[in-house]
Amino acid sequence: MTLDQAVEEAALLDGATVVVRLHRIILPLVLPSVAAGGVMVILLAFNELTISGLLWSAGTETLGVALIDLEDAGLGAEAAALAVVATMVIAVLMILLESVGRCFPDGSLPWRTLGR
Repeated sequence: MTLDQAVEEAALLDGATVVVRLHRIILPLVLPSVAAGGVMVILLAFNELTISGLLWSAGTETLGVALIDLEDAGLGAEAAALAVVATMVIAVLMILLESVGRCFPDGSLPWRTLGR
């Protein structure tokens, strides 16, 4: 809905099929936003605890549940190491997003629109 209809209509008038319009017009325009949204979902879900704490089962713990289990078992050093690794993964993903952020449309990365 946010794509300009004129671009797709121009391709239609030029005789482009649905597959060509999807592959050469719509996908390149939408892909940056989809990629940024996917990475944002990974960043948010990486340490998510609320729902995973309610739904986890043995052998399928998420990172948040594993951290709490380690801390409850008295393994504070192991929990801290896991938390540092998780923080490093998130930092690397955010640095990667920031470095390619100019390729994404305005508003795709929420922290780049703050204060505007």
